[in-house]
Amino acid sequence: MNDLPGAVSLARALVTLARGRSTGVLQVGSGFDVCRIAVVDGVVRAAACKRDQLALGDVLLRAGDLDRRSHLLALAQSSPAGPIGEWLVREGIATRPAVEHALRRQLLARMLELFGWHGLDYSFVHGHADVGIAWVRSEEHTSELQ
Repeated sequence: MNDLPGAVSLARALVTLARGRSTGVLQVGSGFDVCRIAVVDGVVRAAACKRDQLALGDVLLRAGDLDRRSHLLALAQSSPAGPIGEWLVREGIATRPAVEHALRRQLLARMLELFGWHGLDYSFVHGHADVGIAWVRSEEHTSELQ
């Protein structure tokens, strides 16, 4: 509760980026934890965190949208190439709607985790919004990530 001003300032930064329809990377740090957030036209589309405990496959598995046996068989035949979600769809292990839903849930979890970090330090770099992972395709506004 004593870190509420940090969470409020991060929320204000996200709202400012949304209102300004900004595009770029918002980097949020707290000690050794770092998260890079892709913002496109003011919309949060992806978040890549240094210490990430929520893999896409785990989200799909928990939702019952990943067949563990098919996944193991596909891994035995070849290594995943390209974005993991695209590979899962290409191999028939998961459907595109399931992957999109899982990416949205993963993004929500990462964003919510940021608000629990202490001593936030953040910066925004205008320009290309590549953070090294797939974006959520649907343009969900920050306020709609539920």
